[in-house]
Formats: sequence, C-alpha cells, structure tokens
Amino acid sequence: MTGIQTIDLNMTRFRAMYAAACHASLSSRRWWYQPPRDAWWDDNWFLFRRIGWPKGVKIVHMARFGRMQLVLPTGDQALLRSIVEQRAEWHANESAPTISVVPVGKSKSAFQINIPKITDFSIMATPPKFEQFFAAVEFFASFYERSSDLLPQSLRVANTKEEVLGEDDAYMRALGAMLLGFMRSTVTRLGTAMPFPLPELRRLTGATPKDNRYFASVGLMGGFLLELREDNEQEPYILSEYWSRQWGSESVRHKITASEVLHVDDQAAEV
Repeated sequence: MTGIQTIDLNMTRFRAMYAAACHASLSSRRWWYQPPRDAWWDDNWFLFRRIGWPKGVKIVHMARFGRMQLVLPTGDQALLRSIVEQRAEWHANESAPTISVVPVGKSKSAFQINIPKITDFSIMATPPKFEQFFAAVEFFASFYERSSDLLPQSLRVANTKEEVLGEDDAYMRALGAMLLGFMRSTVTRLGTAMPFPLPELRRLTGATPKDNRYFASVGLMGGFLLELREDNEQEPYILSEYWSRQWGSESVRHKITASEVLHVDDQAAEV
C-alpha cells in the first residue's frame, strides 16, 4: 500500500447512483448527504447528517457489512444501552430492528442496526433497494430525536419542530441562502473548502456556545464564527467573522441580511 488510492470506476459510478437516490428521497432542507465524487475500490461507507443536529452526530451506512450506525461523540456506552432498554416499549411488537450499542474508535459510541448488505458494486449488479436504507436513516433520526431528553445537554436536539426560528418563513429561507452563498463565494475565492457540517440558523443564536457556532474551513487554517442577531427593527441577520492563522490574528467581519452582504469595520462597536 503506497498511500495513493486509484480511482475505481465501478465505485465512483455507484456513489453517483447513491447520491442521486438520496436527492430523490431525502429532503435537502432536512438532510446533508454526500455528493458524487471519485471513489476508490471498497470506498463504500456513506454519511448522513440531519440539519440542526449537534456537531459529531452522524449516521454511517457501512454498505458491505450490512450495518448502519448512529454515531455520537460520547464513550458512555452504558448510558446508550439504558436508552435502548427504556425505549423498548416503543416497539413491543418487534416492528423495529434490534438496536445494539458498539464502540467507535477511542471516544465515540454508536447505536447500530443490521440492514441488507451490498456485496456487488459492479455496473452489471442489480441496483439495491435504496428505500430500505433511507427507511433505516429515518428510523435512526426518529429514535435519536425522541431519545434526546435522555442524553447529556450537549448531545440533545435543540428542538425537533421544523418551524423553529421561522424555518418555513420566506425571510429566514432567504437569509439562510445568503449565508451559504457568502460562505461558498468566500471559500472559493480563498481556494479552501466549505465547512462540514453546514450551519443551521436555529443553532446560531448567542445562547449557543461559540464552539458550536464556529465552522472550520479545510485549507483555511481558520474558519467562520457566526451569530444570529436582530437589528433595531427586530429583523434577523447574521454576523460573520472569519480568519486564518496564515495571515495572523486579523479577522474579516460581515453583516448578512436576506438581501445583502455588508463589510463591517472591525472598530465598529455595534453592527
């Protein structure tokens, strides 16, 4: 193994097919899923994140092994097993898959279920039944959000209602689009990468710790610190501050509204 991975056309094609199935079945406003990309042989793990979940929480589909995991950044497996036991009454008639708790690396744990395996990724293989995988993804999302109150505060879902912070309001949708457009144009100009996970407006208020409002950009040696505020007329806006250790401590600040992006003087006391 030289460390250089050769592109595998079968797996690259399969990942594109998987991404297309995600696009058709999963709402992009509710889920982040992996876009098509070049892949190497056996590159068959697929990642999902629900918009608004705490950092570090993700779903991993291990296709060849026939496993799906809801990974949490905690090593407390006893707590997770107790959650499985307490929530067993939800599926007393065995209508749901059996959930086990497994370690992930040195400091994480996961809820795990078994799903159909994919063993043939060639172009001649029969396409898998993607709806089975997406049903498992939605099952884990429901299980996690319904169990949120039993987890430590840092791992709880802030609010499972879709309407939080006017998510269905046209102004907030426009503000979210302006923020992502600003971030995308910034990283493109700097030659770096978009942060992962992407920011979700409802988690950007000042009540959220700064560490959870900071979004690193790979290649920038820095990232974006974001805060959702209101102006004097109670209109929401985003204050963005980004910097890179490559150019020292100086940061660049912008005020982002639903209609414009304004550079902010670092000396300004108020935005």
